[in-house]
Amino acid sequence: MIFDINAYCGKWPYWKPQHEGINDLLRIMDAHGVERAAICSTRGVFVDWIEGNEEALRAAAAHPDRLVPFGAFSPGDYQSDLAPLADQFGRGLRGLRLFPQHHLYRLEHEPGVHRAVELAAEAGAPVLVPVRLLMDWRLPSLGALEVGALARRFPEVAVILGGINYGELRDALHMMRAFPNVLFETSCLQTLRGVDHLATAVGAERVLFGGNLPFQSAACQLDKVRLAEIGASEREAILGGNALRLLPA
Repeated sequence: MIFDINAYCGKWPYWKPQHEGINDLLRIMDAHGVERAAICSTRGVFVDWIEGNEEALRAAAAHPDRLVPFGAFSPGDYQSDLAPLADQFGRGLRGLRLFPQHHLYRLEHEPGVHRAVELAAEAGAPVLVPVRLLMDWRLPSLGALEVGALARRFPEVAVILGGINYGELRDALHMMRAFPNVLFETSCLQTLRGVDHLATAVGAERVLFGGNLPFQSAACQLDKVRLAEIGASEREAILGGNALRLLPA
């Protein structure tokens, strides 16, 4: 099985991408043998997290065998009211994504975000923090070490480091060695033999395939793992087994 832990639904606001939306996502998944994808709505990042989470829930309800809904959260105007997020977890959200570099807060100091992660913990849901949305140097990024505050505060939660490239890889590895609940997704990794290095340094069981579908090239993302010099069981775990363990069907 191939499972993209870091996919999106919705429109991309900064430029016109070659692919966007649920229909394009499913078509790309079919073309490349990606059986399942964890989706978060771009509306939840750029417009309104409540509406965006509803979009992800609707898409997953329409394609329950293919799509797994993750919710976004921003403290913003809703800092003291997490009732909508609690309700959405109750209706099927399977994970949480946090975007502090876009929503202008610090993971260490934001009580509203801590309460949102507590909701994820109660649901047994992972929390994915992309240090960048896509592999594009123009987008705002987050220091990888900042995610350590979340991993330290919530040791029972699987915290997935997303969007890591070679510039943050050393810090990411430091965090993974310090916090056993930190996992790594591969969507922005451009380091030569990066997947091989991760499997050796921290274990393939802590690495998850991320494609950023439909916005990034599925073939390129998959080849990072398919061409890595690792064992067949490690490759299978990274491509989908690890995600399926976190998010059983």
